[in-house]
Amino acid sequence: MAADYISFVVIGKSENHQAWRWDTWSMMVPVLDPIVTATGAKVAVRSVQGADDDRKDVRFGRLGWDARSHQKWSHGSFVTQGASPKWKFCFTEIWAPSYTVCEREGKDPILFVQIENPFITLEPKRGQYNQFFHLAVPLPFLASNRVIIEQAVEQISGLLESVLVLVRVAPWNVRGDCIQSMLNNHLHYIGMYDHLVPDLSKTKAKWVAYEQRDSVLPREV
Repeated sequence: MAADYISFVVIGKSENHQAWRWDTWSMMVPVLDPIVTATGAKVAVRSVQGADDDRKDVRFGRLGWDARSHQKWSHGSFVTQGASPKWKFCFTEIWAPSYTVCEREGKDPILFVQIENPFITLEPKRGQYNQFFHLAVPLPFLASNRVIIEQAVEQISGLLESVLVLVRVAPWNVRGDCIQSMLNNHLHYIGMYDHLVPDLSKTKAKWVAYEQRDSVLPREV
């Protein structure tokens, strides 16, 4: 039986530090590096962003976990500082091993990270949440790497000025309800843009605050 996954979701409001900007992402990479290394898997990155000038997605080519790739998709890097002001960030996904490998070998990832801009067509109000950061790993992986994972969540939470840090435990995929789509399926809701902080009572999932995370974990974890 496949292991359940634990998802950590940081909901940030920082106007100075947005996860898709190079000045912020370059600080997040070394925080996530120990987790990526612990997977022992080759990482693949997928980033979906729109280009205002031709209404087509920006094409980045193959992206991995390396300095050049980090700069290719993040805004304001040495590589993208000329072009990225015209881009609209949607989301970036990080898979270890890659999505292609998982599909081909019929297995779930060891690490899944998603950065999402919830305001693709609108602009957030001042002080309103403006970004989601989602990190998911199998519970056995958490058990072996809990210190580095929780350190990463806490550091990223501070950097992005979190309004909420949430935890959820669930299988990777249950009848099409996949953790890859968890933000859309279980955190988005009608009317969410009217609230400075997401109203969890209107979501479909039973979220737990990060401070109470032990209450949703099996005893051995």
